[in-house]
Amino acid sequence: MAGKTARKRRPQVAGLATTLAEASWTQADRALAQAIADFSELAGAHTPAKRKALLALIAQSLQRAARRRGLERIGAEGEIAAFDASLHEFSGKARAPKEVRILVAGVARGGVVLVKARVAPARPRARA
Repeated sequence: MAGKTARKRRPQVAGLATTLAEASWTQADRALAQAIADFSELAGAHTPAKRKALLALIAQSLQRAARRRGLERIGAEGEIAAFDASLHEFSGKARAPKEVRILVAGVARGGVVLVKARVAPARPRARA
């Protein structure tokens, strides 16, 4: 068969990657569904102990879903960091300070910031 080129087989890497991605989505969906179910139950929790237990379950489910989707936190509550406008949301009236305290952690995936961390000045301003 002169003139015809032989087809080379390509590895099934793309198919495997798609299958793994779908499995990760499925696991993340299950963890998120569990968090939603636990959250629904939270409204009926009449004791502080029951509410605390349900909040712990919700946090665990959300962390599992986030891990499966490759989400990571930006900063930790109470942490002091150098202000970075690409990572931090400062809603103060004055200019953002050089150092800030993380109020609420942000969220990123693969270096892409999805939600900036909410911050406040690390130290209160001295009054004149």
